[in-house]
Formats: sequence, C-alpha cells, structure tokens
Amino acid sequence: MKNVIETLDRYYQSFINQNGNWEFFLGLADYVKYAVKTQEVDSILKRIVQVRDNDQKRLKEYEQRVIKETEQAKEKLFKIIKEHKISNEALDRAIEEYQGYENGTTLSSQSRGEALSEALIDIIHILFKNGHKELVKNFAIEHREAPNEVGKYTFSKTLELYEKEKEIFNEKLKTELWASWDNLVLAYLTIFKADEELEKLHKDKKDLFMAWNFSGLVGEMRKIRDGNRNRLTGIASDFKPIHFKKENYISHATRIHNYLIQKLSKEKDEQTEKRVNFAPPSFDKDKGILYIQNKEIKITKFTDQYDMLDLIFKSSENQQKDWQYSEIQEFIDQAKPSDWKRLYNIAYALRNKIAIETGIKDFFLTTTQSIKINPKYLQNSSS
Repeated sequence: MKNVIETLDRYYQSFINQNGNWEFFLGLADYVKYAVKTQEVDSILKRIVQVRDNDQKRLKEYEQRVIKETEQAKEKLFKIIKEHKISNEALDRAIEEYQGYENGTTLSSQSRGEALSEALIDIIHILFKNGHKELVKNFAIEHREAPNEVGKYTFSKTLELYEKEKEIFNEKLKTELWASWDNLVLAYLTIFKADEELEKLHKDKKDLFMAWNFSGLVGEMRKIRDGNRNRLTGIASDFKPIHFKKENYISHATRIHNYLIQKLSKEKDEQTEKRVNFAPPSFDKDKGILYIQNKEIKITKFTDQYDMLDLIFKSSENQQKDWQYSEIQEFIDQAKPSDWKRLYNIAYALRNKIAIETGIKDFFLTTTQSIKINPKYLQNSSS
C-alpha cells in the first residue's frame, strides 16, 4: 500500500504545477491511467462512481416514467387530431418534429423525456391558435403555475418530479466527488481513447448528440496539444479552452487526489493494525485451546478434533504441511482402520466450529483427501 500511495503522488506531482496546458493534461491523463489500472485505487474510485450511478439511476427512472406518460398522451392527442381531420402546415411540421425526437433522428441537448414533452406542447399551442382549445382541455392541469394558458398543459404527472430531481442532480455536478472524477476521465478519454470512444458513440444512434459533443471536446484537446496551429500555414494563434480550463482541472484533480490519499492511508493503517495486533495461530494442548486472531476456541481434550490439532500444530513445519487424511490416521489412531470419510467429517466439523466462534470460514482448507491451514493466517504478525 505504501508503494501505491507514493507512486500515485509522484504521478500527481508530475503534472499539477506544469505551466503548459498540454503538459498538464497529458500528465493528468497518465495519472488517471495509473489510478484505474491499480486495484487498490480503482476499488476506491468504483465506490465514488457507484454514488453517481445511483444518482443517475434515480433520475433515469423518473425520465422513463415521463416518456411512458408522454407517449400515452401522444396516442390520445394524435387520435383526436385524426378523428377531427385537423391538418395544416405548422401542425404537420410539429408532428414531424415530435416523431424525430421519438425515433432518435432529431438531436437535442435536452433529455428525451423533456424533448418529447415540449414537442407535444408545441402541438397543443398550434391547436390553440387554430381554435381547437376544447379538444385538448383534458390535458390541462389547473393548479400548474405557468406564464400563459398553454403552459398549464402537460402530458406527464411525473414531469415536475423529474425536473426537481434534475435540478438536484445538476447541483451535484458542482459539488460531488464523482463529478470531479468524471471530468478527469473525460480528459483521459480525449487524449488516449478518442477514436475508440467516437466509434462506439457513432454505432449507437441514440448517442449521436453525445458523439457530436464528445467530438467537439476531442477537437478542443487537440488544439491544446497542437498549440491551435493552422493546418495549412502552421501558424499558431491564441486559443482559450472552453471546457478544458486548467484552473478548473487543477481543482478537480486536487480534490480527487486528496480523497484517494486519505482513503489509501486509512486502509494502510487498518492493514498495519491487523498485522500488529493479531498473533500467529497456535494450539495449547494442555488447556485444549486453539488461538486464532486473538480469539479462543475451546477444544475438548483427547477427542479426534483435539488429536488432529495437536498433530497439525506440533511444529511450524507441520502447520505449513498439506496433511493427507491417511497420514493423520497413522499419527492419531493406528488401531482404527483408515477411513477418509470419518477424518473428513472431523476436519469439516472443526472448520465449522472455527467459523461459528470467530467468523473465519477459511482457516482450514479442506478436500475429501486433505486438510491444511490457509497460508494467509500463518503470516508473521510483525511483517
């Protein structure tokens, strides 16, 4: 753990005070690459990302309800339009726009639920202007505050809940750790994974807006890399990044780095405490007590379990040995015929007794032929 902390900090120090924008972002991307490839760091990052996923899941659930309710309202509204044979150029364009959002051919910076809802509102507005207010009155919500009468119309009872949840989510984008980490990952992707990510986004037509947006970010990062040089003349011009502003990314990187160092240091201290406080396992044959991680398990003297433990703990070599039941039989009771099932049952019962009294389920590794102490419990407590 000490090496991980030191290496992570070296990566951080290599870029955080860089004067050049490209040198800063390239070093930051290297930092992210090391973090996600290092198990101890990645496990902490996954917990950060899980918080974001939970927030997004809640928002997505609201949006899916908005889409379902809006689609149901659309069916009713379109049926009204068809039954009354209402048609004009503006209405046809509005219906076509709605269908574009519905099948994903029209891009929008809004969520799909918001885009569909607003597209239906446009249809309502056109029907209002053409004297069809009575036909759509059932879609109105009288208590809804709106600057005009059309604004009282909605097609989803969940829409207001979704809008509030989205507002909360957008506030979290300014404060949550996962938002800072997402920004660092975005820089990494535009530097090391740009073509790969663009290909994935273009394959999914639902992500066309994201592909367009990501493409713009890649272009911005490449201007930072190339010094915003004209491809034809090679002359560099002043360039001020819109998204990849170094001062913002210094803040994101510092927040993430401090959090990772804090968590890694805490885990390191916990591991050290465990190693220092836990004595190696031992068996006191005079008292009939098995000691595992400072816990005592009472073993009745001169039973089969007692004899098996006495043999296994007789020496350090014995403790490391993988004992065949046939060998154990020779030591503990030569008079009895060899019976691997009986010895397996003794070992199994002993393992269960340890699990019940200590919570350690893997102290003994057993098979139908052998038993041995799990090597991880034999490590020197001061190491």
